[in-house]
Amino acid sequence: YNHSPEVTQELFQNAEKGKKALTARVKTDVAVAHMGKRELVSVTRETFDGLTKHLLEQTVDLTRKMLAAAAAPEKGHSTFDEILLVGGSTRMPQVKERLEAEFPGSPIKSFDPDLAVAKGAAIYAWKLSLDRMYAERFPDAPADAGVVQQRMTELAAETGVAPDQSGKLMNARTTIVTPRSFGTDAYHDVDGRQVLMVANLIKVNDQLPREKTMRFYTMDANQEAVDCRFFETLSSADSVDLVECQEIGGALLELPANLPGRAPSDVTFKLDEQGLLEVTAREPSGGKFVETQITTEGGISADELTAAAQRSRRLVIS
Repeated sequence: YNHSPEVTQELFQNAEKGKKALTARVKTDVAVAHMGKRELVSVTRETFDGLTKHLLEQTVDLTRKMLAAAAAPEKGHSTFDEILLVGGSTRMPQVKERLEAEFPGSPIKSFDPDLAVAKGAAIYAWKLSLDRMYAERFPDAPADAGVVQQRMTELAAETGVAPDQSGKLMNARTTIVTPRSFGTDAYHDVDGRQVLMVANLIKVNDQLPREKTMRFYTMDANQEAVDCRFFETLSSADSVDLVECQEIGGALLELPANLPGRAPSDVTFKLDEQGLLEVTAREPSGGKFVETQITTEGGISADELTAAAQRSRRLVIS
């Protein structure tokens, strides 16, 4: 077969057009060109739904897990008001139908799904820039809430946002959470057997910044070092099978001599709002420790963050 980039690109584009057409119709024709020949392939919505059903079920499964995590005692959110559809794919009829079946009676709304995430990011960036402007303009400002609100409204007006709109935007509460769990591997007792699994210290949907320390123990007496490996996973369980995790880094913690078996070591994970993960492993009796930094997926390093901030200060919007 001749898989030229042009043919592949045309096939993807036609498949995309066909997917969008099936949002409004129950059947459409997709043009397929290959080796000088061109055919129209009929695709029904029923066929498309069958081909994508596993992806939809994965989404519903993730939604169930998210709601279960929100209802946990440490978060305490056992109910929700409505379901907001975000992303162009939510225009597909089967998405809303599946959610209505899974959560009967729950309001399901859609507002500009193609741009909802981008608009949310823009509002969040605007709030951050407003906070920076306030800190630079009023470094020794009083803490009086009324004064702060008035000055923030004036600064918002300088950015082109009307006073009747700025109040709602400024008062919107933004919570940054982690989309993945992070942990280290350790042996767990499973039905009387020692099984190597990943112990999650930071879990999916934990609010950032987040820091947690967990104590682990050596396997043998006179152990010279601990090979620490760090993982990320989509699971929010306390302990996760290694096959469900992706290794993202590691460090070697050297131990003092003549330690007994089951000597303790403390591992601390610290994840900031930019996705920078700092890990410290420390042996408490001798004071030995090792530190490392890991830029998680979607995050940026400290140097990249500084460079981005410097670039943003040079931006001029007209």
